[in-house]
Amino acid sequence: MRSLVRRLGDEGRAVLLSSHLLGEVQQVCDRVGIISGGRLIAESTVAELRGKASLVVTAQPLDVAHRCTVSLLGADRVRLADGVLRLDVEPADAARVNRELVAVGVDVSQLRHDERSLEDVFLELTTSEEGTDVR
Repeated sequence: MRSLVRRLGDEGRAVLLSSHLLGEVQQVCDRVGIISGGRLIAESTVAELRGKASLVVTAQPLDVAHRCTVSLLGADRVRLADGVLRLDVEPADAARVNRELVAVGVDVSQLRHDERSLEDVFLELTTSEEGTDVR
């Protein structure tokens, strides 16, 4: 079915696919609309909705790692949440970030590339912080 839907789209036909299997939607569709409470709350390309990938860094001491990455990348490209740093950098920058952190005495225990799935985006858009539906 994936290849059929893709082929129809590649031939210039519009295909409307309604599904709760967002992993499948992510593999097949170019554009998506997200509906919550009967309202269209987002519509764009899959790539635009997923946004840029980030680099996730687990390191100690975390405060030193945070200061170093802010100095290296700028405050707008560094987020500290749940005990990890999320850096808005390309995967190719991982080695440079790691070198800088080690150079200032930070122990890096994890450095991985992270991309949001379409399901992650859907949950962010349709669920409030308390876990209730946004309406």
